[in-house]
Amino acid sequence: MLSESPAAFVSPVFRSLAGPARELRLFYGWPLVVVLGITTTISFGTTAYLVGVLIVPISAELGWSRATISGAYAVAQILAGLAGVPIGGLVDRYGARVLMSVGSLLGGSTLIALSRVTEPWQFYVLWAARSASRWR
Repeated sequence: MLSESPAAFVSPVFRSLAGPARELRLFYGWPLVVVLGITTTISFGTTAYLVGVLIVPISAELGWSRATISGAYAVAQILAGLAGVPIGGLVDRYGARVLMSVGSLLGGSTLIALSRVTEPWQFYVLWAARSASRWR
């Protein structure tokens, strides 16, 4: 009697209503949703919201005006929007996995390079590259 499963003790009426016994497993998509949600949060935190947090310290450290720093953000947003069309074609051709990997590498390397800038043009170029990496 101890070797029987708990389902053996359920009334046949309830067993027929519940259907055949199934093993409960986690759908493979849920871990993907969690991981992609975390990476998207980090991605937007280091692109869209980072300028607002760092504009005053960057201005004080490098002696640039806030308009110069905000200009880099504006230019990067425009370029990222324009890059969306060709990047969509690349996603169709090569798949999202490849482009997400390339975008992550580009995004991380530009953040490291941004820590070394000394001239506004360097900031503009690297921030534009950082924003373009958001297609991941």
